[in-house]
Amino acid sequence: MALQCSVRSRRVFRGGGGIKYCKTVFDSPSASMKKKLPAARTELAEYYHSLKEAMPELTRSGHDYIPETVAINKATLISNPTHILAKEPWVWYQVQYLMAHAEKQAYIHTPYAVFSKDMYEGMKEAADHVPEVTMLLNATSVGDNFMASSDYTRNRGKILDTGVSLREYFGDHSSHGKSILIDDRLSIVGSYNLDMRSTYVDTETMLVIDGEEFNRQLKACIDTLEDDSLAVQKDGTYVTDPEVPVIPVPSKKKVIFAVTSRLFQLFRYLI
Repeated sequence: MALQCSVRSRRVFRGGGGIKYCKTVFDSPSASMKKKLPAARTELAEYYHSLKEAMPELTRSGHDYIPETVAINKATLISNPTHILAKEPWVWYQVQYLMAHAEKQAYIHTPYAVFSKDMYEGMKEAADHVPEVTMLLNATSVGDNFMASSDYTRNRGKILDTGVSLREYFGDHSSHGKSILIDDRLSIVGSYNLDMRSTYVDTETMLVIDGEEFNRQLKACIDTLEDDSLAVQKDGTYVTDPEVPVIPVPSKKKVIFAVTSRLFQLFRYLI
């Protein structure tokens, strides 16, 4: 569940001195963009009509959505500060607290993992106090974020040292889900990656959902991804599964990672 705001609406945040941080875009498109607009409108209209034919219930008036929903006890939105400067990591504080206070398990699904010292400590605290803490993320051969994959190549061992159980996804595409299961009741979904950019730079939002049935359905989705993943052992090798072949990192990419994994340490907070 990704939370987004419309680019057409005006979102203006004011910080110290009344500085405007955000402004409406595309009100005055460039000449090159104007040339692309007719084709884009045609493509959008064709896509709309194809969806309408395939799923007429989406445009049918009076559609009853209640049977397609589940009841929850409560939903709480958490977010980082909205200014553009370095941020106090509100989302991380709350997510880490919930994970560390799980009774049985915390299961993290994130595309990437780029940890600060505080995040390493927070993950270790969760792993020390909770019987089972698991993190599922893209293997470097599958992930499409080059910088995050470079950092993970260098710091994978440090993540394993926190005591968290790692699983790497080897599906046919990069997984971009961002969610956390806390026991059988709480689910956390939204835009927050477990990386330093999401933690300290970006304004991320997550929805904490209190509901057993929602938790069960989200777990079923994550289980599908887990079926295409491999557990990582303490020495960095994989637990063999004949149903999940390891997709190797191309040799050229390995050489590049050897360089960039060190270079990117200079500005990890942007990854």
